[in-house]
Amino acid sequence: MSKDTLTSKEFGALVGVTYQTLQRYDKAGLFFSREHIPGGWRRYTYEQIPEFYEFRRQQQGIDKKTLRLVIFTHLFPIRRLV
Repeated sequence: MSKDTLTSKEFGALVGVTYQTLQRYDKAGLFFSREHIPGGWRRYTYEQIPEFYEFRRQQQGIDKKTLRLVIFTHLFPIRRLV
């Protein structure tokens, strides 16, 4: 499997949902993985992270400024200095 793609579990961990949620979105036609490989495996790309957050924002009615903050904090988590 390519390093430039992510499994459902890896992608879900990055965006804060379970792989089962991603599977439901894919089956319902709401948010698709970039590729399906033999055996039914779904592969996502890093470029899909902002797309996913935009999808969720639309679902939940979040404004774009808050969306940018959510993406930033997920991609660059604050580390405690204690």
